[in-house]
Amino acid sequence: MNWVAAAPIYAISYFVAVAMFGWMARRRGLANEGTWILMQAALVGGLLGANLVQVAFAGQPGKTIEGGFIGGYLAVVWMKRRMRIARPTGDLFALAFPAGEAIGRIGCFVGGCCYGKIAHVAWAVHQHDAWRHPAQLYASAIAAISFVILLWLERRDVLLVNGLFFVQGMLF
Repeated sequence: MNWVAAAPIYAISYFVAVAMFGWMARRRGLANEGTWILMQAALVGGLLGANLVQVAFAGQPGKTIEGGFIGGYLAVVWMKRRMRIARPTGDLFALAFPAGEAIGRIGCFVGGCCYGKIAHVAWAVHQHDAWRHPAQLYASAIAAISFVILLWLERRDVLLVNGLFFVQGMLF
């Protein structure tokens, strides 16, 4: 695996996700210290969850999107209770998640992890001693499309509070 080349892409994906969170917080008038603490809790909880679920279910180091989402969600719920924040904040994360994922999966492609099944199609890529579907790029494209749909919905302001978060959950 080429972690040296993938690491900067992963760093960019985290930066973009945090920037999108900040953009949404400012757009919704919620950019304050408490909101930024929630973002940090989501980031730490997501990283812990992603790693723990990978080790628990695959028996090897790495990260899973499911574990990241669950860990981040639980960390935010816990931190909101601890800080006595009652207002819904899911929409702040709705664009951050697919934006970061769209870039992060390119890092997976470059790093050679999360590879697809053996394939006999014209666009197959050679990874791990076989021609395979570029599953990482498929996931990146799906995340990018989800991001565009969510941004379109956000700009039209047609959803109830936290509606963007729930649509994001359905798309992803």
